[in-house]
Amino acid sequence: MPLRGMGLLLASFSQCQDIDVATQWSIGIRAFDFRPKVKGDYLNINHGISETNLRFDAALYLLRDSLKEHPSEFAVIHCLYASGYDSDKTKYETMLRELLSREDLKDYFVPFRRDLTVGDMRGKILLLSRDQYAGKPVTGGFFQSWCGWLDWNAQSSCSIIGESAASDYKSPLWVQDYANTKDSEGGVAKKVSAVTEMLEHSTKHVTKKTSRTWCGCLTLHRLIPGRYPWRMAIVRMRPTRMRLL
Repeated sequence: MPLRGMGLLLASFSQCQDIDVATQWSIGIRAFDFRPKVKGDYLNINHGISETNLRFDAALYLLRDSLKEHPSEFAVIHCLYASGYDSDKTKYETMLRELLSREDLKDYFVPFRRDLTVGDMRGKILLLSRDQYAGKPVTGGFFQSWCGWLDWNAQSSCSIIGESAASDYKSPLWVQDYANTKDSEGGVAKKVSAVTEMLEHSTKHVTKKTSRTWCGCLTLHRLIPGRYPWRMAIVRMRPTRMRLL
């Protein structure tokens, strides 16, 4: 998603992809990291203070249309407000609620439950927000106790909650989101090791008979100057098997 504003300068610090969302979908990507930001009377997708050329509603309609064409597929969105959340919270909640409740969009979202299956999600979008923008999510769910550092106890103590207080709408979540690889020597190697540890554990760990555990990895590798490709794996573990979403 190309960036507006200061062009190459901002891109060198903020650009995560050099292909657009439609192309990402066409090559098989089904998990997306969107950072909306209030801009006038709509939500734009930003990365921090850097603006992209894509509106949030346009991205959602693009995924909706892709699901219309491929109803056996589904998409997962990791959503985090780009910057200035405290000052924009009231506007953001109002605009997000309106967007997710639109007649031509609302039926394409699926509420989070800990026992969601691929069958439940086919043709749908699961939107999971790290901002608890309201008392309960409009759709999808909220991440809680998100961990962005290397601490196994913290990484395995997160959760996802849905729109109900019932236990079926809450699940443990394991997170690997160590992103500041440039801030320490061997940072990329630490990141690769941490992701590997998380995914290997998710394939070996057997959850309790009545439980469901979700596992999320956000990976950030600087492959070439100015390009930071994000890869997000969402995994749900059941008592006898792991499923990569």
